Amino acid sequence: MGASVCLRGAVKTFRSGIATIRAVEGVDLDVPFGQMVCIHGASGSGKTTLLNLIAGLDVPDVGEVTIGDLILTGLSDRQRARVRLERVGVVFQANNLIDEFTGGENVFIPLLAAGLPITVAKSSAADALECVGIGDPFDRRPGQMSGGQRQRVGIARALAGSRNVLVADEPTGA
Repeated sequence: MGASVCLRGAVKTFRSGIATIRAVEGVDLDVPFGQMVCIHGASGSGKTTLLNLIAGLDVPDVGEVTIGDLILTGLSDRQRARVRLERVGVVFQANNLIDEFTGGENVFIPLLAAGLPITVAKSSAADALECVGIGDPFDRRPGQMSGGQRQRVGIARALAGSRNVLVADEPTGA
């Protein structure tokens, strides 16, 4: 069936003062559909940068990133955001919930942005919240949640919908 995630020669550097830091250097990676992969290494070894490349949150300086049959390299920020809405769920280290929205809204609203009908979006959000052990409607705002609840809402947001790739950056940190 081919790889759902494919990196070829991916390189990502950052400038820090006068130094150039090579966070990801020449990575080749193939992850087939249905496969789970754990990336581990020391702090500062480039794990988050690699995940950001896979999720289209960042682009490689050199190389190519493909999700399914879609080459992310060369897409605009807006196009990569659309890929995340439709194909790649992301669980962030810091959960990145929107403070003005309830937990349920943080899961539901991205599904609307992806173009799902309201009834389907509500059902998918409710299922995802139930899957992580939080009932729907979850009407607390992030400031009213424990760290673990915020993390579970972030996981529910990544699981909701019909994305075929899930990227999780330290999902058990909270």
